[in-house]
Amino acid sequence: MASTIKDYIMPSHSLSKLLCLFSFTSFFLTATCLADELPQDTLQPPVLLNAETYGVSDGLSQSTVTSVAEDDDGYIWIGTLNGLNRFDGKEFYGFYSSEDTGLKSSYIKTIYYSKVLNRLFVGTDEDLYFYNKEKEKFIKYNINSSITTLTSEGGSLVVVAENGIYEINKNEINKINLDIKSNEIKK
Repeated sequence: MASTIKDYIMPSHSLSKLLCLFSFTSFFLTATCLADELPQDTLQPPVLLNAETYGVSDGLSQSTVTSVAEDDDGYIWIGTLNGLNRFDGKEFYGFYSSEDTGLKSSYIKTIYYSKVLNRLFVGTDEDLYFYNKEKEKFIKYNINSSITTLTSEGGSLVVVAENGIYEINKNEINKINLDIKSNEIKK
């Protein structure tokens, strides 16, 4: 059987694969050679991060952290499954469910500090609170529901609770009603 020229020509799809492999290999070798030629002083030194860890033995009320926020005074507020912690950089101060603190639950679900409203908001599995600095006590909003999310929108606090969505201004609470059919938001 006699061979034809077609028997010696590579199929076009194999040729494109071969060209692609050759191009990739050439690029890789060129990049490797150029990197070896760079002066050592142009390479960035590795970034070293200093970190400290804290736990229950350091004063944290519980090891499962649910949320963290920083207020304007520089305090770090840490919510856990069993208490709210205020950290000043050296030690923790704990807030638990009691008449003294104003919290009706120690299960902290979310924390949010609003610079616009100048308040620390705390959502628990039972209600929403804000921190009164002068009294060192939490004041309850009467949402009477588990709070899942706190965020801000246009100077207002938006509260997502199990029983609805609320908008809070300085001293006003509005329940937001969403009408999915008409795509309207009603307060």
